Amino acid sequence: MSHSLYSAATPAVPPLAAPPTAARRRARRVDEMAARLDLQRELALLVGRVQGLLAGRAVLEVACGAGWWTRHLALAAHGVLALDDDADLLRAVAAAGKFPPGRVRFAACELGGLERVSGAWDAGFSAFLSSALPEPEAAAVLAGLHRRLGPGARVVLIDEREALGGGDEAAARRRLRDLPPPDAQGVKLDLGAHFWCLGYTL
Repeated sequence: MSHSLYSAATPAVPPLAAPPTAARRRARRVDEMAARLDLQRELALLVGRVQGLLAGRAVLEVACGAGWWTRHLALAAHGVLALDDDADLLRAVAAAGKFPPGRVRFAACELGGLERVSGAWDAGFSAFLSSALPEPEAAAVLAGLHRRLGPGARVVLIDEREALGGGDEAAARRRLRDLPPPDAQGVKLDLGAHFWCLGYTL
């Protein structure tokens, strides 16, 4: 295994005095959204949707940040391996112990190297990947996730609608139609007022 693995028993490491990493910026953005009262109802519906799609599955979560979504995944999934590229952040998050015992592990991993992650996973999840990364980079990470999971795995992606730019529902659907591979099955896109959720089976 080429990545570093952390569990809740790993002691926290104080953050370095350096500019925020991409993982920390993603984590801050999620915290900001979770604190907005006007988003609470839609976020609650989105959490329920994601949990229903991934219930009982072994989930590989890409770009987990500080684990806001990881906590909700762990309540429904068989288990979660949460990945991001900031080792210090993941150590601190794991040490906080806010996750069901034995259900979550964190691993520091370059998001472009998902094929090197070991283990058996029948689902993949990522929140706000498209809005956090340039389009070519996000597409490469998603393609790597598809290759790592293989046929039969379920993939769930969520993000902000504003990341799609302007336009109506038809325009939003056109922008998202190329995210699943051409042979994906059961493709379902839910568009809310602020967020979208895309699920499909490889």
